[in-house]
Amino acid sequence: MPPKKKQGGEANLAPILSAGTVINCTLIAKDELTITKYLINGGFGRIYKGRMKVKKIDVCLKMELKGSSGLFTEQNYFTRFLTKDKLQKFAGKKFLGLPELVSFGMEKPGENEVDWIRFLVMPYYPESLLNLIETRKDKRLSVGEIKSVVTCLVDALHYIHSNLLSHGDIKAGNIMLVKKGCCEKVVLVDFGIAHWHRVFKDVVVNAAKHNGTCAYTSIDAHEGREGVFRSDLQILAFNIIEWIVGELPWKKDEKVPATVEKQKRELMGSAKKLSALIGSDAAKFVGQLFEMSTSMGYSDLPDFDRLHEMLKKFKIDDVKGVVYTESQSTKPPSRKAKVVKEDGTLNRLEAIVEDEPALKVKRTRQLTKRASQDTSDNLEARHDSKRTKIIVKVVGSDRQLRSTVSESKRLDNERTTSLEVHEKHAERQERSTESASKILNNERTNLLEIREKYAVNAAIRKKK
Repeated sequence: MPPKKKQGGEANLAPILSAGTVINCTLIAKDELTITKYLINGGFGRIYKGRMKVKKIDVCLKMELKGSSGLFTEQNYFTRFLTKDKLQKFAGKKFLGLPELVSFGMEKPGENEVDWIRFLVMPYYPESLLNLIETRKDKRLSVGEIKSVVTCLVDALHYIHSNLLSHGDIKAGNIMLVKKGCCEKVVLVDFGIAHWHRVFKDVVVNAAKHNGTCAYTSIDAHEGREGVFRSDLQILAFNIIEWIVGELPWKKDEKVPATVEKQKRELMGSAKKLSALIGSDAAKFVGQLFEMSTSMGYSDLPDFDRLHEMLKKFKIDDVKGVVYTESQSTKPPSRKAKVVKEDGTLNRLEAIVEDEPALKVKRTRQLTKRASQDTSDNLEARHDSKRTKIIVKVVGSDRQLRSTVSESKRLDNERTTSLEVHEKHAERQERSTESASKILNNERTNLLEIREKYAVNAAIRKKK
């Protein structure tokens, strides 16, 4: 039976287990897990880093008291939807940004019944997207990083939504990087407030208004409805805005949820405001996310084919402080970079790189000096080298031409042979058809003769 209600607060958290504590995993991965490090408090439990003894892999271990329902709910979603075979069946060899269930169960480190602890084991990820963003002064992501993260999240939402599961808490803290410092592959975690929609209840509950993380939560949650699939699209859009700008417009008003809701509605309803905030190119994609979410019914699933097409056209123009990495920059390389690439010696050119005429004069002198030092023998050698290259090219072209002619003849012969074989086969078929026809005609004739004889004999018998 599931726990009757959630518990919260530091006093109701599971006791902190020391490094070296051994947990016996008997379900899914039958292995021995050793806790190596205490990481942080989750919403209703403790989070640790651990090491599997047999598999020799690092894992993330989430633990909370048996009587708390938060981890029980998340465990239920993992066992139903996030097993290795189900994820692979959906994605095949393609990367899918969702955590795989490693193991789960109950552990009793103490003597009393209340000491029973529920645990959930998943892969360990070295860094969250929030940690990466916090290391940057402007708190922004680059164009390439945003596109990679959004692509992974859309694929993840496609899978969970197809299983009637909505996440409800998409944010940088719940997005993990597979490789530290790299946003190419990210994983959406924390299904503590996710909903499995076996029945859709489009009902406003006043006590549930503004549920979730206020800065990102959906309009449905602000109104007191249970978050659904359209809600996840809105939450994703709010995150994209923050990653582009570095801060959401309602950041300072988070303690007043009604004000945050009002600002969200205004931004969602004004293409002009959205363009002014994130630029016209990005506003097209984010605006389409808002439009798709508001046009969906309460139980409707997103059109993920359309979403993927939108992603292909997703661009971010150079607006207020958008970060462009070197590989993504639209600016031409500096004059200094070009000079260094030509000559290869930075220290010798640093003094003259700012003075372009002086650079040209120096370059001209170098070329003149080099030309005057060339002897006639050197020039002869250069000409011979050029002649050799030309001859090689001609010979190579001739060989290539011969090869092409030879290949053409070979193909013609193959076609001729194939046609002859086909004609012979057709002749055989025709002969066999004629032979079969003759046999059938003979059989029909014999049968008619037998019938006639039978009829004559029958008539003679009647007369007698």
